[in-house]
Amino acid sequence: MPQPSPTFRSELAAQAIPLRSLARRIVGAEHADDLAQDSLVLALSQPPSMPG
Repeated sequence: MPQPSPTFRSELAAQAIPLRSLARRIVGAEHADDLAQDSLVLALSQPPSMPG
């Protein structure tokens, strides 16, 4: 599994709160945390490929 760069992890962490807010609007408060966490795990397990 490719390791995400520190920059990517930092940028992803900065989006955690807005991601949870979006998740709440999509699935409601009861499932927002699960959706946000699943999304973050997926992003970390499949980071963008590095150019070159």
